[in-house]
Amino acid sequence: MGTILASAIITSVRRVLLDPTPGVTWADADLLAMLNEGERAICAIKREANPVRGAVTLAAGTKQTLPAGGIAVMEAYENTVSGRRCTLANRELVDAAAPFFPAATQEVDAEHYMKDDRDPTRFDVIPPNDGTGSLQMLYGAVPTALTLTSSAINLLDIYEHALKAFVLSQAYAENTDRQDLAKSTQYANDWK
Repeated sequence: MGTILASAIITSVRRVLLDPTPGVTWADADLLAMLNEGERAICAIKREANPVRGAVTLAAGTKQTLPAGGIAVMEAYENTVSGRRCTLANRELVDAAAPFFPAATQEVDAEHYMKDDRDPTRFDVIPPNDGTGSLQMLYGAVPTALTLTSSAINLLDIYEHALKAFVLSQAYAENTDRQDLAKSTQYANDWK
């Protein structure tokens, strides 16, 4: 989703660390691991930082789960095959109006979905699905691992500063020759 290469961020970080030659203090693999950790940390705090829009296959019944790597339901748009819209429903209203909805007849299309931010990877559909349906959804996902060779960051370019600060914080905290916890703390505060 971003256009900035992982190698460009690592080169910029090396300049700040006064370590321009890979392997003297920091191996590229170590800084890349920190950069990957930074992307995951940002997504843990801001679940919409790495959005995915695509079809989510539904299981039989009302209880549904995002695909592997999904971290938070943001929105369901429409049923994939029929194109019928699927709207967000209020759980309390549904429970009051139709307390036995989980026992309703299973269907292909979902009319409504319900989510709970305390359980971000799961959602419910109404009516219960027969196990053959799917929804076009928007959800937050774990970023794919970056590589040094022509791999652009997974997040938007606006996260470049936060990613650099995260890597610098980790590098200063882990440097065993001259660990600088003051700099590590400052960069840790900066990336959040």
